[in-house]
Amino acid sequence: MTPVFQLRVAEKAARQIQNASAWWDLNRSAAPDGFRNEIERGFLFISSHPNLGAEVQSERIRNLRRVLLKPISSFLYYEVADEGFVEVLALWHTSRGNEPPF
Repeated sequence: MTPVFQLRVAEKAARQIQNASAWWDLNRSAAPDGFRNEIERGFLFISSHPNLGAEVQSERIRNLRRVLLKPISSFLYYEVADEGFVEVLALWHTSRGNEPPF
């Protein structure tokens, strides 16, 4: 896959990713690179095929989508912008139920 769109990561999403990565490092020693590999795979997917993520209804965000990163049980929420970039807005574990507040 070759990225088509530029990728940006919102500050809040970056913190969520860092926190989840730290948790993974402490609790998943049998697969130390699993989290980072899955995040990188997700980033490559959404920047290469931004419109394939599931649409998420939002009053505030016009083109909000999400993809499931099944190996880490998390959704990657992102916005597809007209200017040729995708912005990661949240990493949200599936056990949390509701969608993240935007």
